[in-house]
Amino acid sequence: MQNQVQPLAGAGAVVSIRGERENFVNHAAPRFLAPHLALIANLATLASMVLPWVSTLIFEIESAADISWFHAFLTSAAGAAFHPYITRVQFPKFHWFSGINQSKTVNPSLEFSAWLPNLQEVTLRFHTAGLTISRWSEKVRIEKELAGDWPGSKQLKLRKLDNVVEFYDLPALFNCNELKIVHLECVDSLMVRGYLTHGNALTVFDEIAVWMRNEFHSRHRHITITKDVIAVTGQVDETWD
Repeated sequence: MQNQVQPLAGAGAVVSIRGERENFVNHAAPRFLAPHLALIANLATLASMVLPWVSTLIFEIESAADISWFHAFLTSAAGAAFHPYITRVQFPKFHWFSGINQSKTVNPSLEFSAWLPNLQEVTLRFHTAGLTISRWSEKVRIEKELAGDWPGSKQLKLRKLDNVVEFYDLPALFNCNELKIVHLECVDSLMVRGYLTHGNALTVFDEIAVWMRNEFHSRHRHITITKDVIAVTGQVDETWD
């Protein structure tokens, strides 16, 4: 009787790319692969054990530095074999992106996602601060500050959906050809709620999910979209198919 191949432990674990690049910079043997170097050296066990295991991992990417490090690994001699097996990524600081403008024409998180040929699952975290803008023009806001009206100068209004879509370069997500699941998260800031004069920024978050679902459907792609609101008082979860 032939010996059955045993799966590696830790399937579905989260791998912090920040932790990889800050604590172990050797692209030839990153920490998440270090325990399995003997299996990687053997083509049979690499194919039957390691690569299927890598395809279950969730890679957490927090910054442009993380993207650069991970790209360097996946294009290196040691890492190229793993490139097609990166199927799950999450961007917990997606909302830190400063926005599309004349000098920044792509969102690096989504550009990197599209570079992964078999990406199936992605998590994007928004923040209500990024779904709102100042209620005032720059001139009026400064006038209010100079007059000592600090609370008034900080008042916010909701961003329009098309502005959010353009700001974060969200159509770039459609370049992920194998994508099956999109997890949308939004941090619901109490401070933003306090300065928002009308409406609720979470309605914009809901609009993003509706827009994304409709856009995928218009491209004849059935994508599962989940929504998770992260708030001080707890979490509200919803899944749309």
